[in-house]
Amino acid sequence: MEARCWSQGGVSSGEVLATRLPGAHVFKAFNTIGVEHMHAADGRYITCERLTMLMAGAEEGRPLAEAVVAGVGFVPEYVGPIRYARNLEAIAELWIHLGVPSVGSTRVAWGRNFHFQVIKKKED
Repeated sequence: MEARCWSQGGVSSGEVLATRLPGAHVFKAFNTIGVEHMHAADGRYITCERLTMLMAGAEEGRPLAEAVVAGVGFVPEYVGPIRYARNLEAIAELWIHLGVPSVGSTRVAWGRNFHFQVIKKKED
């Protein structure tokens, strides 16, 4: 069965790549944030305490993928296996829609200086 792209049936590009590279540990990350934040991953342009990076992929490759994410200054947040890449791609589509109005289908324009952030409740 041939994998189809996300817009053609719910399969993410990460899943397509994983299907075409059997045995590889494919991860989806770094697609829910603009280059404006990535060039300063130490967070100096961010107004929050920690800069998380959502990632999805094979459990077996998780330690290495988390090390890559952490190595450039982000806190890795694992969301599950590669099938959840489709959710990250949907967030990326929303980011593009809001940040790049000429690509989106609305006049809403937040500019590119925003990032979707995970907020966790502190332990009581």
